[in-house]
This record gives sequence, C-alpha cells and structure tokens, in this order.
Amino acid sequence: YSSDDQALKRMISSSSLRDLTINLDERRSLLNVADRAMPNNTFIIQQQAILEMNSRDGDLDKAEELLDLAFDLSPHDISLMHTKATLLARRADSADDPLRAKTLRAKSREILKSLRGQGRDGSYVQTSLAKLAVKDIEQIVKSNEDLSTPIVKRDLLRLVEEAEREFNQAENSTIHGPTVTTERARLRRILKEHKKSIVIIEEALKDNPDSRRLAVAYNDAVKDDDLLLGRAAIKTALISHPNDKRLNQALFYSLIAENDNFSDEMSSSLHKG
Repeated sequence: YSSDDQALKRMISSSSLRDLTINLDERRSLLNVADRAMPNNTFIIQQQAILEMNSRDGDLDKAEELLDLAFDLSPHDISLMHTKATLLARRADSADDPLRAKTLRAKSREILKSLRGQGRDGSYVQTSLAKLAVKDIEQIVKSNEDLSTPIVKRDLLRLVEEAEREFNQAENSTIHGPTVTTERARLRRILKEHKKSIVIIEEALKDNPDSRRLAVAYNDAVKDDDLLLGRAAIKTALISHPNDKRLNQALFYSLIAENDNFSDEMSSSLHKG
C-alpha cells in the first residue's frame, strides 16, 4: 500500500491544496474529510498544522495543538521536528515583544541544528537557519540601537556570517529552491545593499527564467527603477505558468502603474465588478 500512501500525501499536501483552492476554510474542510477517513494519521494531522501556521488567517494555537497530537502518535518523526521549528519561527514573527521573538527563534535554531544530517538530502535545515539569522539581523537594524557600537557591530557581523554560511551550504545541497535566493537578496536589502540584492536574483533568473518566485521577487526589487525590466521577468515566467495568480497579479499592477489614466480606468472597472 506504499503507492496509495504516497498518492494520499501528494493529494493533501499543503502545496496541492493551495493549487486546488486559495480559500482557507475549503482547505480545512478537505483535510477534515481526510482526517475522518483516516483518523490518527500523523501525516494528515501534520498537514492540518502546516495549513494553520502557513496561512495568513491561520490559527497558530490550533497548529500547536495539532502538532502536539501528531507528536503523541509519532514522537520520533523527523519531519514533525522540522514543522515544530517552523512553528516557533512563525510565533517569533507574530510576537510583539522583541525579546520573546528572539527567544523563540533561538528555540527554533536549537531544533534545526539537532536535525543536521538527518532525513532527506535537502536544504531545508540550512535555509531555515539562514532565515532565522536574517530575522535577527532585521530586528537589530530596525531597533533603536546604535549600530556603530562595538557590541552591536560584532553581533551583526556574526549573524551575517552565519546567514551566508548557511546559504552557501543550502546552495551546495542536491535539493534547493528559490527561497535561498530570495532570502539572500532580502538580507542585502536589509543591509541597505539594494544593487547587490538585485544582482543576486538576476543571476538566479539566468538559470531559472521560468521560476515564479524569482520572477515576482525580481519584479518587486526593480519595479520602482525599471518597470519594464520587472515586467519582462514576469512575462517570461508566465509562458510556463500562464494561470499563476501571483504572476498575473504582478503583471496587472505593472500595467496599471505605467499609466495613471489606465490605472483609474481599471480601478473603476474593479469597483463596478
């Protein structure tokens, strides 16, 4: 029955459900149906948790409850540890207290470091560790601290080196996606190195011109300076992904940004709809 199990996992994975519908309640319902059909299935419960923590209007408390239930069923499951680390990072993102956010990221980092070398050969651990470092850097840059003081400069340098080290390891793994590039570029933007950020995405686009995420990231990076350049990247990716929502949305906003009259006309049509 391993083939049936793999088919089920493909059907109810978070990415597959996102392709089916963008409505959160509908995706919840689909997973609830799967849960009733196969109760106490660790993978289904994990997907329910992932849905909550990765959705804009998801419930992080519910995600934690579901993840605890999954751990009760499979306490040594490495993929659940991955999900736990991600949940802690999500909680850090939503924390109002900077100290609490930093503490949650430290807990996430501790779990991820314990997972090195375990599971499939991929860049999840390295990319996640790099993202945590980038978040710490962003928090320091946005704080009221004097960035020129020796202690703050030392912390920033350590975190930048940590992020770059993890990015390099992620790129050297056999499995890695555009997240490595987009996060690396985001780091350079945080450090006020806008041109370096653009170059990073440009180089990646040369190898993957049909990448949806890279095209959107590149358009976001250059649209204020060169609207047509960003639009060209979007159009290239649309050839392979003509129905992609984010690409079409980016193209739409690029078109209406080019002409104020056109923008007013399109906005008026939207209101009428």
